[in-house]
Amino acid sequence: MLDARLTSGSPAGHPEAYVQVDFFNAAATPPVGFDRDVGLHLFFPEALEPLLIPPKPKTAWQWRFRGDNLCAWETGLRRPLRYGEIIIDPDIGRVLIGMDNSAQVDELITPQDSGSEPRIFVSFTYGAVGPVGAHPVTRAPGPVDLRAVPSDSSLQTALGGLDTATLPVVIEINDSLVHRIDLSALAGTNIDDGTSLRLAQSLTIRAAGEQRPIVLLAQPLAFRPLAAAAATTEAPLVRLEGLYLAPDPATFPPALITRAAVARLEIIGCTLAPGGHALRDGTRAPLTTPGLRLENGYGFVDPDDIRDFVPTPDIIIQRSITGALAIDDRYRLDIKESIIEESIADVGLGVGDPPTGSFAIAAATNPGTDWGAPLNFDGLTCFGPVRVTRVGGVGAIFTQRFEVLDNQHGCIKWSWFSGNRDRLPPHHFCVHAPDARLVFTSEWFNDPGYGQIARESDPRIRTLGPDDDAMGAFGFLLEAHKWTNLQVRLREFMPVGVRPLVVPIT
Repeated sequence: MLDARLTSGSPAGHPEAYVQVDFFNAAATPPVGFDRDVGLHLFFPEALEPLLIPPKPKTAWQWRFRGDNLCAWETGLRRPLRYGEIIIDPDIGRVLIGMDNSAQVDELITPQDSGSEPRIFVSFTYGAVGPVGAHPVTRAPGPVDLRAVPSDSSLQTALGGLDTATLPVVIEINDSLVHRIDLSALAGTNIDDGTSLRLAQSLTIRAAGEQRPIVLLAQPLAFRPLAAAAATTEAPLVRLEGLYLAPDPATFPPALITRAAVARLEIIGCTLAPGGHALRDGTRAPLTTPGLRLENGYGFVDPDDIRDFVPTPDIIIQRSITGALAIDDRYRLDIKESIIEESIADVGLGVGDPPTGSFAIAAATNPGTDWGAPLNFDGLTCFGPVRVTRVGGVGAIFTQRFEVLDNQHGCIKWSWFSGNRDRLPPHHFCVHAPDARLVFTSEWFNDPGYGQIARESDPRIRTLGPDDDAMGAFGFLLEAHKWTNLQVRLREFMPVGVRPLVVPIT
């Protein structure tokens, strides 16, 4: 976006269409008054409304806005920041708010035991190719007997008592705020030389419709039944839906989920943040957070527990973005319409990048020599090498080497391979590099075009996937069908001798 578009009083300025300032009720639990109307919405506590800018601003355009370059704002701006002015850098998303005195600044900071915490909330609009990962989308209502968060408790509190539940537990998060989980602070979780949620019944943790909560983990999530022998092939089940999971910067756990001693773990519409996003200086953040690390012992210390645990856990990942999946071969892995990002090395493993020795999907114990869990997929974009026991699926893109131990069984169709010494099972209607050129709009996590197949890619990748549409995670959007239908309609209605020029812009 051009800076002038965000500048009040300029000929091209129209900031009220993009940014707004409002006040929320901080006395309520949880705070209320977060009505999101524009792309960037700043919220201050209602108690500070008389203090900030007299006369009280009742609408966003009574504040002064300016679009400017804030890449090196510490050295000074070309035009100094004024009281009541908000400067926005549309390229890197940095914001400066002009205050009149130190008292106003102090009121916007809440003292904490360790440092301070801002009292400003921000709601922003971002771009994404489609509903893959955690997004504030419409969801079906949850059951009536759920544990709502926030209510009179926090997410941390709502996770208590799972070992005494008599019915399946559903926890629904009704906001898009940041929630922290510390399993070590919950009673009864210290077991098997680690911290695990002990489940008497199945558990669902979900986001409410139109919400995208962020969950910061002090330790990896871990799930187990009350007793190993109590687990069956049908229960307990764990379902995570619509959550943005990330490591707490204070502890930075080695993975986001490290135990799934359950019949089935479902990860639906979630983001298990792998890192690798763009930093303010244009460089790439390290990829350091695997999504799942699940070993054959299921996390049990007692050999009798390993023997008594009957299920073969199914790991279901649908329309999600995750870091690396390190899963041993006593699990089953099913992936649909998702992106998996190798997240161990300091750089990503996209198309044509040299290998680093780390994997996107492989075994947890000895990934370089052992083989990962059997894999089934339907629409998958995988940034990194894959090494699994068995495989079957359709519509995938594997940017690095793909290896399967049992290459005599299973089948892969309508997929793209790197051609780097792949060890494949029977495969049909697939294409390989360098014969079929593949280009992504972006290979960096959190970019608006992350995982999107660019128009300069080989047409076979864009049109000869499942159902004659694109290969990869976003094939379900049917972009090839939409493009073809548009061309047909244009040819049908354009006058004779006139040829339309269609320019894709996103």
